[in-house]
This record gives sequence, structure tokens and C-alpha cells, in this order.
Amino acid sequence: MPVSLHRPVQKVNFTTTTPSPVGGLNARDTLITMPQEDASLLRNMIVDAYGTGVRRGSQKHAINLGGEVQTLLVWMGGTSSKMWAMVTDNVTAWMTEVTTSGDYTGVAKAITGLSHAQWQQTNFANSGGQHLVAFNGADDGIWYSSSGGLTRLLLGDGIVSGTIKNIDPKVIVAVVTHQRRLWFAQKDTMVAWYLPTDQIYGIASKFDFGPLFKLGGRLVGLFTWSKNTYKGPQDQLVVVTSEGEAAVYEGTDPASASSWALVGIQTIGSPVGTNFGGNISGDLFLLTEQKLISMNLASASDTAGINSSQQVAAKIHKVFDKEITENKDEYGWQIFDYPAYNLLIVNTPTHQLVANKVTRAWSECYGFSALCWQLFRQDAFFGTATGEVYQGFWAYKDKIELDGTGGDPIPYEAQQAFTLMDAPGLNKYVSMVRPSLLSEEAPQTLVGVLFDYNISTVFGALTTEDIESAFWDEDVWDVGTWGSGLLVSQEWTTVGGIGYAVTIRLKGIATAETYWIATDWIYNVGPGL
Repeated sequence: MPVSLHRPVQKVNFTTTTPSPVGGLNARDTLITMPQEDASLLRNMIVDAYGTGVRRGSQKHAINLGGEVQTLLVWMGGTSSKMWAMVTDNVTAWMTEVTTSGDYTGVAKAITGLSHAQWQQTNFANSGGQHLVAFNGADDGIWYSSSGGLTRLLLGDGIVSGTIKNIDPKVIVAVVTHQRRLWFAQKDTMVAWYLPTDQIYGIASKFDFGPLFKLGGRLVGLFTWSKNTYKGPQDQLVVVTSEGEAAVYEGTDPASASSWALVGIQTIGSPVGTNFGGNISGDLFLLTEQKLISMNLASASDTAGINSSQQVAAKIHKVFDKEITENKDEYGWQIFDYPAYNLLIVNTPTHQLVANKVTRAWSECYGFSALCWQLFRQDAFFGTATGEVYQGFWAYKDKIELDGTGGDPIPYEAQQAFTLMDAPGLNKYVSMVRPSLLSEEAPQTLVGVLFDYNISTVFGALTTEDIESAFWDEDVWDVGTWGSGLLVSQEWTTVGGIGYAVTIRLKGIATAETYWIATDWIYNVGPGL
């Protein structure tokens, strides 16, 4: 009998390591072309210094305010500060100081009988100290200063303290501090007004922007944009209409043709919400029905214009489009800057879209239920529809009590982009996978592997109950010490799946600082395996 000279081919196991999805959420590219470092699903995880980390939580600051907290007003003095909640029960509205954490049942209100709780504010400094001024287009203005306390801004002769001549504060819908002046937008018109330099009240001068705009509408926003020009950094005034046109002016004196000039007009798309603009790290961001626009990028060059893929939220425009289509007319839209953690936050009526300002990596955050945000003493605070004010992005549990006890675990979920493992056209048999997590405690995380662009469960509801059963395998994590005091968690999970393209999916809950750093894979390759 002849002896075979052919020996069986031995399968070779390969190992590789892929980074966590530090590119952030990607709702632009196809599943085939999406970069490996991106994610098709990223909920309650934010790209941070170590990798992709579970977002921070929230703690109650003020409770039992009696209605929806739709605006938080903040006055920042040289050595002290104050915060107020503008609250409504949908019949009337009121103002309650919430500087101090606590239960506000029965606490006296600062101002009552307001028409609604949606206010616009600015802080302003002059020789008289630090001032807060705020308007809502229906009531007398609000003015707070350390010397005069809380008072109102009224229509008057402009000479008596707290009076403004020529425009009734009741019809002011937007306010901005620009070049040492207060500027106001008049309700349902194309007219803006400005006061003399360094004045909180006085005789207002009219500036009609109407002839500039081709699409009509009304003024809905006034902003200062600090832009680098050939003259150096320049504060420019940006005037935005309801129909989506923005005019940019430079100069210091609008009454002087030699020191006040139109820079240009851009069509940006109709603004979304009343808090659609915000100054973020030397840039001006505007949220419109077209997209989230960076004015720095829009003016940089023709290739980085408003419709460019270089815009800061280009990867998630489809997410914006869906949210705007479904909730455009709901209250809660806001752009918010949180410098302490380098976060750009876009609040929507249902959740938050959050970007790392350095990497421009986006994610979606759920669980805050915020109607409005405000920076107070360098921390992020938000108001809710159920009458509370919370400190947000704080600690690592949600809804921590006033005394620091209790709190709910933070659910998180991520699915990374598919990868071909440097072997396109060939099947991969994945035998084991090992995510590397850093945490202060053993993570409660499920590990799943999906093949060949299967995203059947990506857009399902996220529930912490699902932690009880894994979709591929469930195991106990090994725990070791990492240099910073965090723990490194690494445990191989048996997979036993086959396909051309492969991805990992994590789902879990956290009650401590937790980061996903990288993933190790063991697999072999073959045409048919």
C-alpha cells in the first residue's frame, strides 16, 4: 500500500490588537468603508485621555422646584457667584435662587408672575461691577449686580436707573455683550438696538438689519465671534435670522461708517431652537437645519465651508438630521461648552450629542433628561422637566442624592466598526477575544463578536436588564493593578465564530471610572476554513 507523502496543513493562529473606538461615533460612512477606530454605536461612552471612557454621572443640586426648569441664569462676580432656576408649571413662571444645594419645598421665589421660563442672558462688567442681564421677549428684563441686587429693566427715559429708552425690554428676545456694549434683538423684527459703551441701561440706538437679508424673517440671535484676522484677533458681531441668514460685522462703533463695516453674509440654514448658538474655545457654533456649523471652519477656505466634510460634526450629520426631523419644534435644544473636560455638548430634547473638542470624536449620552445647561463655578449643571437641578458629568453614578448617597449605575454600549483583519476576501475564524478595560472596580460588561456587517441589534433599546445574559459569552473578569490606581481587567472570551468581516460589541453598567483601551484577538485565516 503506498504511503502518502502529504501531511495535513496545520492551522496557524494569529493574534492582533485593535484600539478602542477612539474615532468616535460614525453615522456618515458605510459599514464597509468606516475606519476601524470608529464606532457605529457609542452610547454613554466618551473618547478621553486613556481611551473610550464611560461618561460621568449626575448628582442632585436642587429638588422640588415645582415645575419645569427651562433656563438656568448665572451671575459671576469677582469673588462670588449666584445661580437661579427659571421654572414654569405651564400656567405661570417664576425665578428661584438655587445657588445653594438643597430641597426647595416652600422656599420663597425671587420673582413670580412671569409669562414663561425661556430666557436669554449675558454677563457684563463695567466700573459699577459685574452684572447679569436677561430677557424673554414677554416680561420686563432681569438685572442683577452685587451693588444693586436683583431688580428689573423697564421702558423709561434711560436716565432713571434701570430704564431703557426707545425699546421696551418686554420685546427683547436676544442679548449679547459686544465691544463693551449691550446689543438687543427686537421681537418679530429685523431691528436690533444697542446701548452706549459700558452702560446697563440708557438711551438705545436703532440698527435695522432688514435691508441686508434676502429671505426675510426676523432676528433670532446675536453673537460675538472672536476671529483671527490680518489685524490680529477681532471680536465680530454675528446677526442671525429665522430664515437662516447670518451677517457678520466688524468694528467698535455702529454709528460710525469709518469704524463699522459689513464683512459678509452667509446662508447657514434655519436655526434650531432658541439656544442654537454658543461660543466654544474661540469659535462660534451654530445649530441649523443643515448641520452644526463652526464659523471658524466655514470662513477658513472654500474647501472648509459650511457644507464641507471638514465641519466638526460631519461624521454624525445623519444623527442630527434624524433628531431635528423628529424633534425640531420641541424645547431643549442648546449648544453648551464644558471646558473642564474639553467637551462640546449639543443638548437635544431626547439626549445629548457630545464631542471631545480636541479629537472631534462624537458619542451619544442618555440618562440626563436635561432641558437646559449652564456653567456654574466651572461645573456643568442642568435643569429637568421634573423640577430638579443636577450637577452633570459628575462622579460615576446617575441621580446621586443631595447628601452624596445612592445613585444608579450608568449603562453603556458600543459597537466598533468592522475590520477585515488585514485579510480581505478570506474567512476569519475568531476563537477568542479579550477587551482591555481600566476601572476602579471589576467591570460588569458583556462581550460580543459580530460578523459580516450584522447590525441587527445595534439600534435596539439599551436596558441594564440585558446584563443578565450575554449575546455570545459571559465570564468573570481577571483583575490586576494598573499604575494609576485603576484596575486593568482582561479576560479571554471564547467566541467560535466565522466570517469575512468582524467587530466587537460591549454592553455593560458602571459605577466607577471605566475606560476601554484596546481589544486582543486570536483567529486563523483560510478561504473556507
